[in-house]
Amino acid sequence: MIGATTQASAAVYNQQSNLGDVSASSVDVSYGVVLNNLGATGSTALQNSTASVSNNSVNAYAFGNAASNTLTMAALNTGMPSAAVNSFQSNSGAITATVTNVTFAASAFGAGSGSSSSTSGNSVVAQAVGNSAVSVMGAR
Repeated sequence: MIGATTQASAAVYNQQSNLGDVSASSVDVSYGVVLNNLGATGSTALQNSTASVSNNSVNAYAFGNAASNTLTMAALNTGMPSAAVNSFQSNSGAITATVTNVTFAASAFGAGSGSSSSTSGNSVVAQAVGNSAVSVMGAR
């Protein structure tokens, strides 16, 4: 539908084409913390300590086409206005997203009694979107 038209008193026409490949990647990502007690045997230097790796994210987002269209018109007292939103998108290449070799780690070595290590709230996302369009029409 290349070269298409949109006809109305008020119109928004959005056309996007993507001819090549689109890719996003995140490779070999590490988030970590280590509690090491390097003191003498029996040292309490790290007693009751905490090591945490929390709320980290590794993301790879690939978008071929993304459109956001908004059309707002004043309503007429003689009736509704004529309005149109048209969005045309095409991709001829591959859209890919990858995440590989991700590590979230927390550890404690010889840290003493009462110490802890944890990982929580971490996320890994690989998202590939060929076409995305959001169109909003409103009257005020």
